[in-house]
Amino acid sequence: MDQNIRVAGVAALFIAVAFAVHLLNAYYFEPQMGFRSVADYMSADRLRVGLRAESWTWSGYGHFVTGIALIVMAAVVREWFVVRRPVAATLTALVGALAGIAFLLIGVMDLQGRDIALAYDRANPGNTTAIVLAAAYPRQIASLAGLILLGWFIVQFTWCAREFDKLPRLFGFFSYVAGVASFWVFRSTGAYAIAYLLIPLWALGVGIILYSRSRTLAEFEPQYV
Repeated sequence: MDQNIRVAGVAALFIAVAFAVHLLNAYYFEPQMGFRSVADYMSADRLRVGLRAESWTWSGYGHFVTGIALIVMAAVVREWFVVRRPVAATLTALVGALAGIAFLLIGVMDLQGRDIALAYDRANPGNTTAIVLAAAYPRQIASLAGLILLGWFIVQFTWCAREFDKLPRLFGFFSYVAGVASFWVFRSTGAYAIAYLLIPLWALGVGIILYSRSRTLAEFEPQYV
């Protein structure tokens, strides 16, 4: 089990790197492309520039990596806690896998989907605005779904880990904050910025903890009936 926990730690570190790429996009590359407010992300002219940007391609790879890493983490979490908390472990794994699938879908939209949109644009001159907005809308919905599910997964995972004292108390509190912020994007676009700042820190912390303490974390106190 300790080896699998270590693998989950590596997966979490991949998520941290992927979200660091998103942050680099949001705070460096995108402002250079004219994205300075939420309204700019609704502009077909701005989105057309973004679709052709190499930095958005790397963000797509980041989403793809996040999807795979979340599925790996979900599988390990279920194996880790299923004997002692079968319902919670199964639900956590299910939510984590769904979040992973959502991020994989975003990655496909960012990579192959972008190429398809650009091909449609070349084949249908004069329809650029419609094509760009048609490509952006389902991606935005998938992005919301991915963040909501990721937030739910973080909260569930933290609860399971804290039940058996597998995460430090202070970090557990931070994890709950990060999870709720991510989940809260279903009600507030402002939560987006908070979630994208907290998630990489959460993933980095979890990755270090799981990787460095895997042997200790795999051990449980005996259960007495």
